[in-house]
Amino acid sequence: MENKNTEAKKKKDKTKECGYIKQHVISNLENNTDFKIYFSQGELHTKGVVTLVKKDIECTNHYFNSNILKGRLVHTSFKTDDKVINLLNIYSPTKSTGQQGFFYREMIEYCASVNIESHRNIMLGDFNCIDQKIDTKNPNVVLDNTVILLYKELCTMLNTLDSYRYKYPKKISYTFIGNKGAKTRIDKICISEALKHKIRDLKHIPYQYSDHKIIYISLKLKKTKWGNGYWKMNDSLLDKELYTEYINNFWINWKQRKSNHNILDWWEIGKKKIKELTIRFSKQLVARERIELSETYMKLENEENKNSA
Repeated sequence: MENKNTEAKKKKDKTKECGYIKQHVISNLENNTDFKIYFSQGELHTKGVVTLVKKDIECTNHYFNSNILKGRLVHTSFKTDDKVINLLNIYSPTKSTGQQGFFYREMIEYCASVNIESHRNIMLGDFNCIDQKIDTKNPNVVLDNTVILLYKELCTMLNTLDSYRYKYPKKISYTFIGNKGAKTRIDKICISEALKHKIRDLKHIPYQYSDHKIIYISLKLKKTKWGNGYWKMNDSLLDKELYTEYINNFWINWKQRKSNHNILDWWEIGKKKIKELTIRFSKQLVARERIELSETYMKLENEENKNSA
């Protein structure tokens, strides 16, 4: 469920500031990926927002006439659990442009005109503002109260909250690192109150091609009923020495039990046990890799905050 000007980043991330992308590039991406692309074109590299939606998800793209919002908003909506969810992907102007107030006022007017207050809403992107000093490295920063009031009015209208501050009220983490050492958390994902208990994962992920981090959130929107399914072994496990030793040790032991079974039964039971051991090993491997990745992110954040002291 992020912003940046390099072509590599445009292809990797799901929501971005993109400038202008030619139609044949969009068509090529759609033809060679599993995503439908909804793009609000920007005339300059400092404008342009794109949202990618899986093709198997029924989704509506909403159009608007506002020049202020052009290149700064993509509004899509879809249904889950018989509820409408609006996804508002935004890119606010910076304070130096003098356009922030106009942008947030236009957002408020737009949201009122399409009557989405009663829906579940997710508003995410580069807000280019902070409303708490904890979200900047600079202890002497002067907050822009005019923009903050407009930002909060917009969040109140949509009944949304800052998901990161909900989950981590006191944690220091920056999403933007400028070339002059500026560090702020201006990239956010604001979600409806009704969705806050559905957060499964939320983190900031460093990205080498941008001065912004990837803002990642995972929401459990509905229960999925799984059938028996069809199991297929992950062949890449055969390249892992730990796995091959694990299975070889089992097989050595299992061969010693051949005399206790009919040969066909022994063979079928052995295959079933290998399947069970493989599934168990895979789950443990994934869990361990997730922990290691999380610890790496934590170390990077600790180093970042240490350098900010």
